[in-house]
Amino acid sequence: MTFTKIYENSYIVNCYDDKIGFDVKESKKKLLDYFIKNHKTKRLIAFVDRRLRNGEDLKKLGFKFLFAGVPNAYLWNFKNKKQKETLEKSIEISNEEKNMREYTRIYDSGNLVFEKTYF
Repeated sequence: MTFTKIYENSYIVNCYDDKIGFDVKESKKKLLDYFIKNHKTKRLIAFVDRRLRNGEDLKKLGFKFLFAGVPNAYLWNFKNKKQKETLEKSIEISNEEKNMREYTRIYDSGNLVFEKTYF
């Protein structure tokens, strides 16, 4: 489990996954409790990739569902098997029309956003 500080006493949970097929009982709860105890956080935010999970494990840890994010869009070149930046970044490029001919727009299913507060 890794965390990134976003502002005073608030963090984003970056990674909270166990290895598939391998589970240490209560590992997520133990790691979360240790972090809360040692960092005096007031708010945690977690993003869940909707393709892979539904957030049930976060609900068991006391996180509350906030909202479902919109699908993310990417540009992909099937010829070269390369991913371009996310669509938002590529639109800034002046010759967008050329990019769209070379790349195919692909969408994922977005993220679920969860929050846990401590006051």
